[in-house]
Amino acid sequence: MRGSMKYDSLSEYLDALEQRIELVSAGNEILRLDLQKDMAMERLTARFDPAKLAVKGGFGVRTLVPGGPLTQDLDILINNNDWQGLTKERIYQLVGDYVLEQMATEGPDKFKFTPTSAAPFSDMGPEQAAVRIWAQVSVGDKSFGAVIIDAGLKDPSVPVEQHTGRDVLGFAEIENPIITTPSREWLAADKLTLLLENGWEGDRPRDAVHGALLLEKGRYDEAVLAQWLEKFADSRGVLALLTEPLEQPSKIWTMQVNQICSRNGLMMTAEICFERISCVLDRLFGRDR
Repeated sequence: MRGSMKYDSLSEYLDALEQRIELVSAGNEILRLDLQKDMAMERLTARFDPAKLAVKGGFGVRTLVPGGPLTQDLDILINNNDWQGLTKERIYQLVGDYVLEQMATEGPDKFKFTPTSAAPFSDMGPEQAAVRIWAQVSVGDKSFGAVIIDAGLKDPSVPVEQHTGRDVLGFAEIENPIITTPSREWLAADKLTLLLENGWEGDRPRDAVHGALLLEKGRYDEAVLAQWLEKFADSRGVLALLTEPLEQPSKIWTMQVNQICSRNGLMMTAEICFERISCVLDRLFGRDR
């Protein structure tokens, strides 16, 4: 296990970290900030026991699909059966305290996460968050941006699997975290039903990109996906939409999806995303095109 970095001093490490980000961002300041946030979230997952936490949302997709879109926050589910059935207020307190405690753990990567505020979510379900936590990030004495953590309680029925994190600090010989995520089918059903709920004109174009990436041919079990689609669609009140043909998205929405694909270097377009999602739903639910 690589428990310490190869650099003799913090300043050498910070210089190497800075050079790494400059190299990848190629002078793009927006990309630079996103890469800092992405690296910080990857290192934040290393603070948690993978047996007690699952990462969902966009970062879960990014863990499952190498090169997936950069995301803006870290969605996590805490695995603790003793907390099932408690009041929302009590779950908010317990989940928040657990996340704050783990965030304070020190690691060889020298990343420090300092919470600045927290707020509860009023509408909480198995796939929703109980608390949102904002935190400033620093490496040594250098500011490294900020992260947002949405944390909830994992339902016992959510299937999980483990993956090795991306080697963001391989240059410093810092060990990759082990990251637990829900299954590909669970994540895909979550993304697709959010898309049906919000519509192609909604404010979640990333869901189409995430869903299409997860539906890569041969990488998922169709029967399992269909079961989770029906379960999520029922809970979100869009069960009837599973059997209705998808309407073509607008040019504006298409442009947003294309920008996400282009910005993240994905060999995809809005048309590919739409066709892949539409074909899968047609096949699973016998829809007329």
